[in-house]
Amino acid sequence: MYPALENQDEVKCMAGTPYYDMRGYFSNAKHTRHCLIEHPNKDIQTAVDTLVNDFGFDNCNGWLTQLSEEHKGDLEAILNKMEEDPIYRQHQKEATPAPPSPDYRNDNGFF
Repeated sequence: MYPALENQDEVKCMAGTPYYDMRGYFSNAKHTRHCLIEHPNKDIQTAVDTLVNDFGFDNCNGWLTQLSEEHKGDLEAILNKMEEDPIYRQHQKEATPAPPSPDYRNDNGFF
């Protein structure tokens, strides 16, 4: 469920449904996992920072900020609700490698 942390700033966006539409303001900017808007509520911002910095999630468009607001910074509730976001689910589906073929032989034809 948790994304890989390596070179996250160089990969495509994995955020869910946008909360803030920043395209017009930062159209030439390189993708970053951090939303450029900081929440005034310390508990909500702490939850967002934990999800981005410690768990490796993408909050470029503020979607985690919105979930954190809705669930008052409760990380367990936020993590559970993330799976219901259709855009996030689509990103996860695209990033998940295809399952192995049922033919488990190696390249030499042996099991």
